[in-house]
Amino acid sequence: MKPYILIQFMLSIPLVAGKLIGVQFDIEPHTLPNWPQDASKPVSSTTNATLDLLCNELMDLYDIFRDKTAQNGLQFQAAIAIQYQSVFFNRNGSFVRFAETIQQVTDKVALMAYRNVAKSIFDLAIDEVLYAATIKKKVVIPIEVLNVLPP
Repeated sequence: MKPYILIQFMLSIPLVAGKLIGVQFDIEPHTLPNWPQDASKPVSSTTNATLDLLCNELMDLYDIFRDKTAQNGLQFQAAIAIQYQSVFFNRNGSFVRFAETIQQVTDKVALMAYRNVAKSIFDLAIDEVLYAATIKKKVVIPIEVLNVLPP
């Protein structure tokens, strides 16, 4: 699907036109059968060609989404899995963190750190929150609302 078709469709809906402020994408390449099982293991000096391909394809798509949403005055937000902070891939000759690369092209990310203990969520999210602050971006952290345990 071409991203501008989705954006144009949304803007054409009378109840949405003039009220829509942004678009969030929740694309989860880690659910694909060819996503490497060891993608989140400690970084090595070598890279995985399949992982590189999947991450680069998503980043290329996000580059298009960023441009098309900006052209239409909309914010671009992406949901990212917590494990992406430990995924590294080769982007244009540089070994980069997947989560940081996504943050760089979006206005905001929703960091999917679903846990039912507050300290656990904070501990998992701190690196992404600090990185977002350095690049002046926003992070929201959805929480598990069923079976919440006290701190």
